[in-house]
Amino acid sequence: MVFEVEITRKADKSISGLPGDIRRRVLNAISKLPNFPDDLDIKKLHGLRGMYRVRIGDYRILISVERKKLVVINVLHRSKAYKGKR
Repeated sequence: MVFEVEITRKADKSISGLPGDIRRRVLNAISKLPNFPDDLDIKKLHGLRGMYRVRIGDYRILISVERKKLVVINVLHRSKAYKGKR
């Protein structure tokens, strides 16, 4: 199944503020998302229906699955990703 990927404004802003090498790795991972789940480190977030995270080093891509659409909600450092600051 191939998914459509949408990036929120908040996620786009977070991505643009990342260091260059991390930004490239995050964008590469996002480009692989249409084939979800692929070879990425993707895990379901407990207690949140339809929410997943993709691990890219110390950063997390937070995504929501809605039928045939994946929404990239935010990209955060792991120290902030799970503290409700989405």
